[in-house]
Amino acid sequence: MISKNMKKIFEIGLVPLIVLEDAQDATPFGQALVRGGIPIAEVTFRTDACLDIIRAMKTTLNSSSVLARCIM
Repeated sequence: MISKNMKKIFEIGLVPLIVLEDAQDATPFGQALVRGGIPIAEVTFRTDACLDIIRAMKTTLNSSSVLARCIM
């Protein structure tokens, strides 16, 4: 059985990888994604603001549609 999140990813066909420097940009960016039909995002841990960006994106997008990743 496929999870709801995986089904959404397959339907959309992509997961945008988000790298923002300023958490204030997260809400308008997330709103633009939703308006464009992409209610999911992956936020990388590349900036000091990443946790604040994730929090803001969770508010804008469905909280289950924000993914976080750290690659070392």
